[in-house]
Amino acid sequence: MQYKGAVLRLDYEFVPGWFITTKGIFETSSQTKGSNAAGKNFRQNIGVLAGFEYKPVASQNMKLFGYYYNNQVKYRRLVADANEQQRSSLFAVGVLYLVNAF
Repeated sequence: MQYKGAVLRLDYEFVPGWFITTKGIFETSSQTKGSNAAGKNFRQNIGVLAGFEYKPVASQNMKLFGYYYNNQVKYRRLVADANEQQRSSLFAVGVLYLVNAF
């Protein structure tokens, strides 16, 4: 099996403390060796995240966030016959506060 992946994340502070964040994910899976090989790039995964983050206190590692995430998995060749195409979406709203232990 061979896996390839790429992730790109961009954050932009448009007003002090407010950020627009985006993330793109692209992954492929290949199996070209063996008698039951599924082929090159038999599975493809594309994920996209977009959202807003607010950091109310610059000196603290805390943020309020709202994200939208969409993920799509496509199969090809023989693997597509046994697996359905998958698509999922997610909205997330929350608070993240990281505590420095050391």
